[in-house]
Amino acid sequence: MIELGMRPSVPKSGKLLQIVYACVRMRTEYEVKTKNS
Repeated sequence: MIELGMRPSVPKSGKLLQIVYACVRMRTEYEVKTKNS
């Protein structure tokens, strides 16, 4: 089961990574905006 999750060819894990990355990016941008203003 661990090998399956580590395999990069799995589209589900890739999409999940993209969503997490997008959320983190949006949050960091929001924090930077609030700090600057």
